Amino acid sequence: MKSLVVLSTVMAVVVGSSHRLRREAFQFADAIDEVVGQVRTTFQCPQRYGYFADVDNDCKVYHVCNPVMNAEGGIEEVQHFSFFCGNQTVFNQLTLTCAHPEEAVPCPNAPDFFYVNDNIGKEDAPFLTDDDTQRAAPLYPGYSQPAPNPAQAPAATSLYYHTVSQAGSEHGHPTYSSSSPSAGYLTSQGEQKYVSASPQSQDNQSHHVSTAFGQRARKK
Repeated sequence: MKSLVVLSTVMAVVVGSSHRLRREAFQFADAIDEVVGQVRTTFQCPQRYGYFADVDNDCKVYHVCNPVMNAEGGIEEVQHFSFFCGNQTVFNQLTLTCAHPEEAVPCPNAPDFFYVNDNIGKEDAPFLTDDDTQRAAPLYPGYSQPAPNPAQAPAATSLYYHTVSQAGSEHGHPTYSSSSPSAGYLTSQGEQKYVSASPQSQDNQSHHVSTAFGQRARKK
């Protein structure tokens, strides 16, 4: 009889504990129907601590999982708490915060960043390393490759102007085309002259430009 009472007590504790965990998992405020819609209850906590985006709910829902250790150092239970992000936001698994979708890791890729939970609580270390952010960067909308190192970047193509008359140019602007760097000066007749600045002609161009502006200054 005594053993029956003990067994009944144990079963009551188990049932009560199970009910408590179910209540904490996937229990939300009434507003969730308007924000998330029908919630799928498929997520199960792994046996590790952390914050986890719920991919089956489009990452609008996230979960906090907290393993409880026993005296022997084993996992006795995993506490499971569920939350949902505010309207028009999702859980960003990289930063463990709610953010607008365009500012978050795409939801299907969230499990690839569950490992960032291992960074929680590390002393004298950044929460996210350069490797973490670089791994996530190509996944963000609008991502573009970083600019090449100036030492490795190809030489830029400059523009030069054809010799045109100010009065005869279309809409009062000289025409131009793509070529090598140029130097230019204004002649005494009011014409703009630009010549290609090839390495062989740079000295001559500098001389012509200096002479032209010198002549113009003397006339004034």
